[in-house]
Amino acid sequence: MEQQTSKQFYFIIHDSTDPIHVARKPSVLDEHVAYLRTIKAKSHIQSVSVIKDKNGNTVGSILLCSADSKKHLKNLIENDPFVKDGIWDINTLVVHEVLLINI
Repeated sequence: MEQQTSKQFYFIIHDSTDPIHVARKPSVLDEHVAYLRTIKAKSHIQSVSVIKDKNGNTVGSILLCSADSKKHLKNLIENDPFVKDGIWDINTLVVHEVLLINI
């Protein structure tokens, strides 16, 4: 049996500033959280953080994830309801491979 080695990535993505997408965010939130829980159950998500502006408004997210490749991770992100509905602005996506260090 061949063992696959997952790589660690973090990604940063910002929310859309389009008022239409901002207004729809609450109606997509439950579906988005359910999707994140599904991929977390498959050991792809290690942590999730939201980015807040100076007024405390959520303006994006940072996730630490495991995936076989950057392409695999991008596929997971692109299938998120927030991306599909335009809540997350896919054009702001930044992905970095990271090496986790226990200290």
